[in-house]
Amino acid sequence: MLDYSNEDYEKFAKSVSEYRKTFKPYLSENFFESFVNLAGPLRFLTMAHPNYELKVDDIKIEEKENYYEFTVKVSYTNSKSNQSKTKKVKGHAQTNEEGKVTSINYINAEEFRTALD
Repeated sequence: MLDYSNEDYEKFAKSVSEYRKTFKPYLSENFFESFVNLAGPLRFLTMAHPNYELKVDDIKIEEKENYYEFTVKVSYTNSKSNQSKTKKVKGHAQTNEEGKVTSINYINAEEFRTALD
């Protein structure tokens, strides 16, 4: 659980804000609003906080007939032991005629959550 009164929360909130700014230009307006309102940017960060630090090592995107398939290799480092492991997060993304993302479906998000337990 986040402590809303400490410095860690402020750092966390700042990272979420930066995360939103980074991805906003690539998402359709409607998807961005629903993504943010449903805590999409927080999904993996809240899985990890406060026990792990996440780092994206690699992103592979393959264009399919009418969607994109992606694999993100994520390192997660235990904040107490400094032990790092990696896990691949997989999913699909749809885009509109402007090339902006209109939906994201994670295939194995629950496997990632389990790895962090």
